[in-house]
Amino acid sequence: MALTYVTKAGEGVARLNQKMENLNSKLVAQMSQVQKQRNAKAEAIVKRGQAYSDNFYKLYGEQTRSGTEAWNAGAGELVGKLAMDQEELYGKAHGSNGTPELRNEWRLRQIRDKGIIANIGSWATLSNKNATAMQENQSAYNQDIDLGRMTRGNDIDKYNFAQNMQNDQYSNYMFNVDDAGNVLLDARNVDKDGNVIYGQSRNLSADVANDKAGNQWYSQIKEEDLLQNKLNKNWSDKNSGYSTLFQKETRTDKVYDPKTAKWTTVTKEVYDREVVKDDLLTKHATRLDAEIKGPGFEKTWDQLWRSGYLKNDDGEDLIGSEVSWSDLQKVQSMTDQEFIDVYGDIDNDPTTDAAADKKYLQKNVMQTGRQGLANYYSGNMVPAEDTITNTTTQDTKPSGSVEITSQKKREYEASSRVYNNFRKDAPNIINKVAPLPEDFTKEQHFERATAVADELNRNQTSASKSNGNQYLTGAMAKRLVEGSSTEEKFHGNPNAVYRVFNSQKAGGGKAYAYEMAVHENNLTTNDPLDLTIFMSGGMEIEDEAQNYLNKNYKEPKDSTPVKTYDTKEAAANARFKLGSGNVVAGTGKNKGKWIITKI
Repeated sequence: MALTYVTKAGEGVARLNQKMENLNSKLVAQMSQVQKQRNAKAEAIVKRGQAYSDNFYKLYGEQTRSGTEAWNAGAGELVGKLAMDQEELYGKAHGSNGTPELRNEWRLRQIRDKGIIANIGSWATLSNKNATAMQENQSAYNQDIDLGRMTRGNDIDKYNFAQNMQNDQYSNYMFNVDDAGNVLLDARNVDKDGNVIYGQSRNLSADVANDKAGNQWYSQIKEEDLLQNKLNKNWSDKNSGYSTLFQKETRTDKVYDPKTAKWTTVTKEVYDREVVKDDLLTKHATRLDAEIKGPGFEKTWDQLWRSGYLKNDDGEDLIGSEVSWSDLQKVQSMTDQEFIDVYGDIDNDPTTDAAADKKYLQKNVMQTGRQGLANYYSGNMVPAEDTITNTTTQDTKPSGSVEITSQKKREYEASSRVYNNFRKDAPNIINKVAPLPEDFTKEQHFERATAVADELNRNQTSASKSNGNQYLTGAMAKRLVEGSSTEEKFHGNPNAVYRVFNSQKAGGGKAYAYEMAVHENNLTTNDPLDLTIFMSGGMEIEDEAQNYLNKNYKEPKDSTPVKTYDTKEAAANARFKLGSGNVVAGTGKNKGKWIITKI
């Protein structure tokens, strides 16, 4: 019995132990399974975090790279740091201790970092455009052209930063992100010992935002900004262009051909450039103002300035022309002290304050802009070619006409002194006093007009002078006419010659009237006989009288001794230095020699 009991007790213990062992094995298996599940979950979290990082890197890889490798290296370091921070934050947010707050933080971080990558790519694109713009600007300067040139008044800090990047002046680029998610860049030039020699900083996010808002880094003249592309259409539009506002006027010119002894009368339809300009500045000033206030006028302003359109009729610079348009536009927002610091007392009147001076400057700058546009339109867009409507040719002595009577001869002879003086002085005007080369300037044209006006005044009759006649260039006539009355406007060409005479106002008082004596185009002739004809016409010597006086004119004898040369070669060399004349064999006492004749 006892033995049986003991045996059974041992069996019970054995069963209990086996049961415990089975329970332990099962528990271990269960714990192992749980751990495996936990490990799998943790591994999955890591993999998902890495997947997000991979997508992040992929997104960065799709962005534009800068042309500056050191910049790309600095941007890559920032992206790597952001990716690691994302992985760490994802693990915390989605791990066993993750909370809704952490998961929300991770999502916000992901959105922020995507925006950072987008800003980095956008700024790289902007930087590459800047590099291209810098090269185009330099090329424009080298070629002295407007296309590609940056306008005056661009941001100096931006220009320096872009230029330093282009020229590899920075050895390293450090990228950071501020609390607001803005990408900050410190560009530095570091020596071999790690000392910062030079550095500049930029807020890349702000630069990108400004660019998207239309506030570009540079104002640069593109193809569509060139004057001929932007302004010409304002004139030529068939429906609303400036050309629809002006009509041609009829003009008749007489030209004498000494070879055929015939007069040709040409009737033309022409635009008067001065009338066009005056009307633009008065009747149509509001349209000019709309152009000035429109976008991109700083590009038009610079081109007008470089091309010499921001000048008055005397060739003097107009107010504000030497200053960039962008700087002039800042005047309105300046404090009085800032204005004084920059421009001083612009009207040289200490009694006026800065506010009044600002208004004075702004008013005159607007007028400068109008003047520049009016100068361009009237000088470039008014058709240069006249429309000829009729041409007639008349013989000096019409067929079937009677002989000139003695009375007519006496009448014609009364003008001989004046005509002969014109014949004698015309070569001197052309060759010495006011020569006009083929590519003559406005100033040389004005000198010719002045010389002709002086010649006409010297040869006036006493009766003409007593009537108050005076011959003036258009520029001088304008001052006289408009100076005598604020109501009168002068509609002539500054380089033509006008006869100005006394007139009487309706209510009494002194005034001036004027009529063209010599057309500006006729003044450009380098033929002495033609100039004689034009001056004689300006002195109101009739065509028939000119024909008679021309036939009977005798060249004054040249009292200058004839210079002779022993050889034809020596004469040819001398003629080359003189620039005119013909080499011919001498006759009479100069036989056997060579001389130079006048042409």
